[in-house]
Amino acid sequence: MEGSGVGDDFLMEIQVGPYVLRGHQTRIIGGCREAAVDGVRKMVIQAPCGFGKTIVALGIISRILSKEGSVLVLADTRQLVYQLRNKLSECGIPHAVLMAGEEYRHSNVTIASKQTMWSRCYTKQSTPKPAADVVIVDEAHKSLSKDWQSILADYPAAFVIGLSATPEGVGGYYEKILVGGTYEELTPEFLTPCRVFAPYTVDMKGVPIRKGEYVSKHAQKQFNTDPLVGDIFENWKKIAPDRPTVIFASGVDHSIHLCEVFNARGIPAAHVDASTPQRSTPSKVGREDIFDDLRHGRIQVVCNVRVCDVGWDEPSVSCGVLAFSTLSLVRYMQTCGRLFRTFKGKEDAVLIDHGGNVARHGWPTSDIEYELNPQRKLEERLAEERESGPVMELHCPSCGYVWPKGKSATVCPCCGAEKVRRGFPKKVLDGDLKEVIRVQAPPKTREQKQWDRCVGVSANLKGGSARQARLFFFRETGKWPNRNLRNWLGHDASHSDTSTVFDKYRRGR
Repeated sequence: MEGSGVGDDFLMEIQVGPYVLRGHQTRIIGGCREAAVDGVRKMVIQAPCGFGKTIVALGIISRILSKEGSVLVLADTRQLVYQLRNKLSECGIPHAVLMAGEEYRHSNVTIASKQTMWSRCYTKQSTPKPAADVVIVDEAHKSLSKDWQSILADYPAAFVIGLSATPEGVGGYYEKILVGGTYEELTPEFLTPCRVFAPYTVDMKGVPIRKGEYVSKHAQKQFNTDPLVGDIFENWKKIAPDRPTVIFASGVDHSIHLCEVFNARGIPAAHVDASTPQRSTPSKVGREDIFDDLRHGRIQVVCNVRVCDVGWDEPSVSCGVLAFSTLSLVRYMQTCGRLFRTFKGKEDAVLIDHGGNVARHGWPTSDIEYELNPQRKLEERLAEERESGPVMELHCPSCGYVWPKGKSATVCPCCGAEKVRRGFPKKVLDGDLKEVIRVQAPPKTREQKQWDRCVGVSANLKGGSARQARLFFFRETGKWPNRNLRNWLGHDASHSDTSTVFDKYRRGR
């Protein structure tokens, strides 16, 4: 990369240690080089969970070292630090780990826990800051907080490369998003397809919300009841009894309770939370042994709280149970992404959603177009797009098949059941789960997206009119909206109040 002292030839070797880089991985590294040549110094690689962003990081590190440069990798969880450390060790790449409980020695490659680096290099100033020509930021969507930014500000001459499946609102710092690939492009060769089973939604009314998320200790009370725990087990037994499974619980007590239920009913299970040590001690089984037991079939289920939802990589797992509700799209997408890695004999992944998250956030493998604009919230934009797309209105109570509004039928096209009821029920009788079949809307054209955006802005302005929406569109595109666009309005309706004509675009709904 130019300006880093490591040369401008940034296209990767085909192989790094035992890892052979695939075409989509080498292409995105080439994209980083092209962005750097164009003067971009802060970029984010966006790609689905399972794309191989860690392998891409290995490729970048290997090439920088071949040019006698230095690399700093920043992560905010122990799981992410250990994952990259293990990969570097497999490749025989010398490195240092700056994290509590690990001995730190200087190296040209440093993997740092953000919390430990902040404590030692900034608060206590007991450790010198590692040198870096390139800074790689794992889970880059978290890196806009004050302490992250303070660390990154100390590397003004370095290229900063963020890695994230969900780079929401990163435009306050990063200059460009590089798309490594989409679920549609990578499935089924590199990612597995997903089947979804969605039961009723747990009633979260009255659960306090703090910083845009349900408070864990209150949320787990909604889930940690005998009937609901039994429902989680019984539905898992019916849907995925032979699959290696990870359960994402709403709190520590809930996770322990679930683990006890599965063990009591003859299914070997283990519990993991933030207090579980990485390595086993005389008094406690460590994460490494628990995950190894899951990998080799000595246990079938791992129950966890905020340990496996980010940075955890176990391709053999083919079933995930969401035993929590979240308001965060990022957390939802990251958690579901643990399931989609390919593995020998793994034809698909099963997601069992007990928290109504699929109904709230959409299909877990949806390809989202992220924007650099930090002022426009992703949830708002996606809500507008879902509102303007086809509505899933028909649902088969027999097999769970769902198809969009406008395709009326007297029998289910999937199973042939004669009785079809309208609506998309969140609660299934007797607590049984039915598989939800994804119906994809046709991809939006660029003009449709621009029109939706213009209508959304106008609908939320005081006194906004359809004429304003048309003017906004003209200013953006240089032409008037045409009648082929959804929700098009002709000149005869130009003075209509947008908030009435396009009420579904209003954010207050």
